[in-house]
Amino acid sequence: MNKHGKHLLNNLGLRIWALVIACFMWFAVTTQSNPTTQKSYSNIPVKLTNTDTITSEGKVVTVLDGTGVISTVTIRAPRSVTDTLDTDNISATADVRQVRDDGTVPVSFTTNRYSSQISSIKGSSDTVRVSIENRKTGNFMLHASTTGTPAEGYVQGDITLDQNQIRVSGPESVVSAIASAEAVVDIGNATGTITTNVDIQLLDSDGNAVDTSSLTLNISTVKVTVSILPTKEVPVSASVQGTPAAGYIQTGQITTEPQTVLIAGRSTVLNEVSAIAIPAAALDVTGASQDVTVQVDLNDYLPEGIRLADSSFDGMVTVTAAVGRSQTREYVVHMADIQLVNVPSGYQASLVTVSDSAGATASQADSGKNLTLRLSGLGDTLDQIGSGDLTMTVDVAGLIKDAGDEDLSGMYSGPVAVKAPSGVSVESSLRAAVRLTAEGRDGN
Repeated sequence: MNKHGKHLLNNLGLRIWALVIACFMWFAVTTQSNPTTQKSYSNIPVKLTNTDTITSEGKVVTVLDGTGVISTVTIRAPRSVTDTLDTDNISATADVRQVRDDGTVPVSFTTNRYSSQISSIKGSSDTVRVSIENRKTGNFMLHASTTGTPAEGYVQGDITLDQNQIRVSGPESVVSAIASAEAVVDIGNATGTITTNVDIQLLDSDGNAVDTSSLTLNISTVKVTVSILPTKEVPVSASVQGTPAAGYIQTGQITTEPQTVLIAGRSTVLNEVSAIAIPAAALDVTGASQDVTVQVDLNDYLPEGIRLADSSFDGMVTVTAAVGRSQTREYVVHMADIQLVNVPSGYQASLVTVSDSAGATASQADSGKNLTLRLSGLGDTLDQIGSGDLTMTVDVAGLIKDAGDEDLSGMYSGPVAVKAPSGVSVESSLRAAVRLTAEGRDGN
């Protein structure tokens, strides 16, 4: 080999050796500035694939025991890669066609960036646990309820929903566990009607919430309206009908228990109600010889638009009509106690005689003669009657109603109307003779 050839070979070897050294130095520098590291990423969701092979058979796949989220995925790669990746770049997939006999499906991990530079990628779990069962669809009635208490002086009224059913579809075991569908509205301190959209809760037979993560619902909320009504306390009144047994009398005393009730309604209606009246048809004392007590449902007599406000009160009221033994007493009255009323204009009227049922007669000449009236009632009531408690009148206009339109002067006779205190009956009568004289004429 000539001199030039040897020089060329020596020069080429030097160049190759220089290249090797350069590569080594580049690798050393690169490794030092961008070393391989590992980094962990949290809560990576697992996506099930090829589920159509299950759903096409009318079945549904459900991930169990929270295995659908991998708590930690660890990636080993150059720092420039691990520093760039985040959880959105990591995918965890499980092909349900690979389900094992124990219900587990292997999970595969990939990234959508730098996959060629990743040395390894591992999850804290490499399987997801699933169940495969028949799909079931059920319809459930929606029920609304409330929590909390309205402001003082108000009560809860009617509850209405804009929909009354919910359709649920999902794993048969989960749908079959649903016992009710509820919408709960908070009415705490409310003073007016509440209308709001409420989340629907699915409950099992024990009242526990059913996990809806594997279910499909046609609606998840429902609009609920709860009326909040003002209240008012009013008395309860009652009337009585019928006649007690012979020798007995209805005393006029009627009691109710409770005496007052709390009612509720819209203000415009509530303002018109001053009492709740129980009609006489509900309390009949016919043939009674003692107090009559009945149970009355007050709900039957509430005005339209009014309701009972106390939820602890069922509306049953005890009504008692007092019945006592009747007594008869005779009272002395006089002709001077009788008044003439409704005397025609242009005439003067005067009492001529008054007779009682016993045959006694008082006249103008003997106006102080005693006349008797027989009254009946309870002993205590009769004991309290004085002369001023009886009102006795003669209706002159009633006496002359058949006299015609000519001169009305003359003698007329008719009954004396006697008004006694409440609970007292007049058992005898008085009859009067009245002289009517035109004014300006001598009445004798």
